[in-house]
Amino acid sequence: MYLNLAPGLVSSTDVLGVLREIIAIETVTMMAVEAGNPVAIQRAFIDLIGSDIPVKYRSRFDFYSDVHGDDTVLIIVTGEQRRYGNILLEVGTIF
Repeated sequence: MYLNLAPGLVSSTDVLGVLREIIAIETVTMMAVEAGNPVAIQRAFIDLIGSDIPVKYRSRFDFYSDVHGDDTVLIIVTGEQRRYGNILLEVGTIF
C-alpha cells in the first residue's frame, strides 16, 4: 500500500498512531541501531505503541529478511524520511 504522497507526507508515526487504535499489535520489531540506543523515531514508535507491547531489535539485514518473509502480508510505504523509520508489526486476530 503506497501512502508516500510526497517526501514527509504521510509519516510512519502518523500511520502507526492510527494502526495502534484499530489493530491488535502483539510485537514490534525495529532495526537495531549501531550504538545500541534507540534513535528519536524509534523512541516515538515506542511512545505510540505503549509499554505493554514487546519490542525486538534485529540487525539491518535480518530486519530486511524478515520483511521479505512468508509471514508478511502487508507493506505500507509512507513518505517517512527519518533514518530507522521502518517498523514491523506482528498483529493478532481482531474479533
